[in-house]
Parts: sequence; structure tokens; C-alpha cells
Amino acid sequence: NLRPRERVLLSSAQDAELLLMGADDSDGLRRQVEHLLTFAAGLSRAELTDLAARLESTLDGCQVRAAIVASSPAELARLLDRLSP
Repeated sequence: NLRPRERVLLSSAQDAELLLMGADDSDGLRRQVEHLLTFAAGLSRAELTDLAARLESTLDGCQVRAAIVASSPAELARLLDRLSP
């Protein structure tokens, strides 16, 4: 059960999203970053939230992980570009 303060926080707009990526090895993580780069800049703000939730659901058993905090699709694309080789 959520406390009143927790309900307020969960229902309020977030300033940024935490995007968690994971793979079995560094090559797999690199491929995931490259794939995300193909569409990240074109996402809507709502799609950024959906992407964060989707990525989080795929982390089980991943040996290599990376995280990005992004407040917009453009920022996500810029930070993903910094992660790519």
C-alpha cells in the first residue's frame, strides 16, 4: 500500500527517465546502444517513458549494464552517442 506522499510522487510528472540497458557481454550492449540510436531522437516524451519501462523489464541475467538519465529524447540520443564506440 502506498502512502499519500508516494501517491503524489507517482502521479506527478517526472523531470527525467532512468534508462537501464543490459546484455550478456559488451558486444551485446554495444549493439543495443547502436539500435537505440537509430530511433531515440525521434521519440516523444511519452515514448521515452515507455522505453525506460521496457528496457528495465529485460535486465534479468544481464552481465553487462549501462544506465542513462535523460530528460528528453534529444538528450537520450546525445548520451547514447557518447556510449557508442
